[in-house]
Amino acid sequence: MKVAIIACQKMVEMGCPGKEACVSCFKAINEKSGAFERYKDVELVAFTTCGGCPGRRFPMRVKLLKTAAGAEAIHIANCTFLQPECPYINFDEICKKLMEELEIPIVFGTHTLVKKGEVVCTCGDNKE
Repeated sequence: MKVAIIACQKMVEMGCPGKEACVSCFKAINEKSGAFERYKDVELVAFTTCGGCPGRRFPMRVKLLKTAAGAEAIHIANCTFLQPECPYINFDEICKKLMEELEIPIVFGTHTLVKKGEVVCTCGDNKE
């Protein structure tokens, strides 16, 4: 499965809340852990940001990841939809529209997030 990841530009510039330089996202895809456990084979074809606040570039970025990068699934990085929530993008609404329009799965999550020994995000449990 060819996948692409979209992360929050602000978080990428500040440093991933879990680990610097989005290490957790790349580690998860390489180890096929977190949200990437669902795939038998996985290839990262692109990693980009939402385009920055106020999020107007997000829909076009998703479209480009499918058309230009050949992504078969788009993953929204944990830093993009977990706390602090993006005040500009309603991810549930826009991703639902984009999935219908582009006929591509958009998965919320990348790596499993653990906070003080408690799993906070399991990145979905559906296997494809």
